[in-house]
Amino acid sequence: MITFLVILSYAIKVPNTFLVYQILKSFLPMRGPLVVRLLAFAGCAAITDAIIYTGDSVNFIGGFALFIICMLVFYRGGTVPKLSIVLIIYPMIVSMNFLTQDIGHQVFRMLPVQTEVISIAIHAASLGLRTVLWVFISRLSRQWTRNILKLLNIKMWLLLDSVCIAILTALFVVLNFGSEITQIAYPVALASIIAVLGCIYLAGYIADSVQTRYRLRDLQLEYEYYKGKQNDEERIRAVYHDMKNHLLLLQSASGGEDAMKMITSLQDQISSYENYFKTGNTFLDVILRDKAEKAKERGIDFSVMLHFEDGGFLEPLDISAIFGNAIDNAIEASLKLPVSRRLITVKANRVRDMLSIVIENHTAGEADLLLETTKQDKLLHGLGLKSIEQSTEKYGGQCSVKQADGRFILMIIIPIP
Repeated sequence: MITFLVILSYAIKVPNTFLVYQILKSFLPMRGPLVVRLLAFAGCAAITDAIIYTGDSVNFIGGFALFIICMLVFYRGGTVPKLSIVLIIYPMIVSMNFLTQDIGHQVFRMLPVQTEVISIAIHAASLGLRTVLWVFISRLSRQWTRNILKLLNIKMWLLLDSVCIAILTALFVVLNFGSEITQIAYPVALASIIAVLGCIYLAGYIADSVQTRYRLRDLQLEYEYYKGKQNDEERIRAVYHDMKNHLLLLQSASGGEDAMKMITSLQDQISSYENYFKTGNTFLDVILRDKAEKAKERGIDFSVMLHFEDGGFLEPLDISAIFGNAIDNAIEASLKLPVSRRLITVKANRVRDMLSIVIENHTAGEADLLLETTKQDKLLHGLGLKSIEQSTEKYGGQCSVKQADGRFILMIIIPIP
């Protein structure tokens, strides 16, 4: 029985280590080689399983030093973020280990019968409780730590560090210089776990706020750009109107061959201004014309079949986010293909009570199916697809992609209010 309980205790330690290992990976990327990852896991096991008693400053400081070394050696990133992760996670490890160990010890002391089997069983139960807590914390951290490393600057990290240092200092003082009655340290340990979770949430909230601010800034710039383009279109249309009439008069008044060549050349130059898109939405017309010009410059066949009269409920920023980003992605994918295969088709229509938007382009491979960008700077370039999804979901719609027969198809369905 003792052997089974000992094996069970060691077995429970593995998921504990794995969960802490995953939490650290959600903050910082690891170095590549498998050997490094195995060593990182071993270091994580030693830190996660640290035995913390009251008055035991050696284990407290030793675990802290080992944690710093592991972060500096096995993880990529700047020194400040690495030290910040230690200050965030270590108080939680210390508090959790102390609480589960000491509560188990107190329960064992209160039992009328105290045997080795019962002691090991209680220890295994305390490790199981620790696993449950780490599962909960792991789920929260995955939600809150996306893009933290890329979006937080040094000042933001130092702000979090100031809070975490206070938590770690209070924990160290209470555990090493507090009362001999260990239960007095329970509220501090529990408060440390809650405070650290608050710090993780705060870091995630700051990162999301920064990302949202970047997105709003980009969308606002794009909106102002297209408003300017719309004014330009109106001026060009007026110029075209007048010039067309002038050329007709010139053509009727002159029969010279040189004059006819000049007139024909001028007509060719302004003929492109007749190709205005009439979608039923002026703002969308400007976007499509701008994208059509870019496609033409790159040898891309750009086909538009749009009836957008029922899309007036969409805000201009969302129209820009959906069509602008989707067509930009299609143009970028088309540039990887030979000119003969460069084709983009944009369709939109009302289907019953739904607004259907379909944007298709030929593709070179399966990689285009992924919603995540394949570029190195995933954060910035991935914002395009994120913007499409967020603008679609804002109106209760759905966005999906599929790839078939060498075509990449973006499909958007939005309910019409």
